[in-house]
Amino acid sequence: MSERKSSSDTRLSELYENLSRYSYNINRLKGKSRFTMHKPLQIPAEVQHLYVDKDKSNYLDDLVLIEAGLPENPRVLDAGCGFGGSIFRWNHLRPGIYHGMTLSNYQKSIALREAQRRGVSANCMFYVQNYLEPINIKYHGIIAIESLIHSSDLNATLSNFTQALLLKGKLAIVDDMSRDEQVRHEEDYQLLKDYWYLTDIPSEMDYVELLGKNNLKIISNLDLTPQIRFNSDRLLSQKIRRTKFLLRLMPIKSLRIFLRTHLGGFALQKLYNKGMMKYQLIVAQKES
Repeated sequence: MSERKSSSDTRLSELYENLSRYSYNINRLKGKSRFTMHKPLQIPAEVQHLYVDKDKSNYLDDLVLIEAGLPENPRVLDAGCGFGGSIFRWNHLRPGIYHGMTLSNYQKSIALREAQRRGVSANCMFYVQNYLEPINIKYHGIIAIESLIHSSDLNATLSNFTQALLLKGKLAIVDDMSRDEQVRHEEDYQLLKDYWYLTDIPSEMDYVELLGKNNLKIISNLDLTPQIRFNSDRLLSQKIRRTKFLLRLMPIKSLRIFLRTHLGGFALQKLYNKGMMKYQLIVAQKES
């Protein structure tokens, strides 16, 4: 895999670097050791007994692994791997070879250190690479959890991932998706794009169309929106006012990026509260 990073990824890389650095250290100060960065979900009552408090963040990873249905000893790429939380969980449940792709050198360093601590460095490896650089390894599965929303060219990204899949290989996507074109007229949509450096927010139908275009057949499509924990509009307004106040006073660039990232998250929550977004899990299989 390549270690290069294109100039077009600079702002997004800077966002990842700062958000990851502060989030990781804040969790350490709280006495938490979290390597999973995606949304916490409400766990269905029928499986709650499987998760004690410290394991609740594993629920989404477990669900994606079940839906992906990978073979024994799989070779898997996590596109947008963060600190490697999903990789460590999947390798524990289904040992294989796991590669993590990130734009953040900080995320890579934390993931590599944790892989060494767990004694899985031979199975879990991490690289700095963007979604459009050629991938020279063939995988049984590629996972992308809350990462493809940041793709600068979704079709080109899916095409690149498709060529990296073995025949009948699976691409598992979990992401925030717009419900329809109307969302593009919302002020919060524009704010989210600005704060998170997004090119667009693809809809579920955009994914369906582009997956088909790339010879990927959808085998699972689950709406996880009802399982997200939402803040009320009133609480969101309070958080937005407080964060904007801090942003006006903050002279340190890295902390300004961190605060802007949170404002983007608040804009996303407001879109959810308006019913304009959905949190979707899609698994597609390479047919040819």
